[in-house]
Amino acid sequence: MDDRKVTAAGRLLQKLLTDDQKVLERLALMAAIPVERLTRAATGERQLRPMEQLRLAEWLIQHSPSLKRQAYALRAQVLAADRMASGETATHSLGPIAWR
Repeated sequence: MDDRKVTAAGRLLQKLLTDDQKVLERLALMAAIPVERLTRAATGERQLRPMEQLRLAEWLIQHSPSLKRQAYALRAQVLAADRMASGETATHSLGPIAWR
């Protein structure tokens, strides 16, 4: 059984590849991500780094109208993870009083 988990970026790449097989080379060139890394991300063999995911999302927003909504979601996810990792987003040990 295959234990690979395809990420949100990988699912977007899979959808992109079903529309146009040659688009991967253009994406790799414009987003500065090696074709091999994009291919492996699409199959779940590898995860893209956060900056690569951000470049992928930005490229899709500009060049793929059919995937624009998912690309915005990926961009928001990457930026939120970065804010959490840098401590910009406050976390609390207890939920708000309204939740208790």
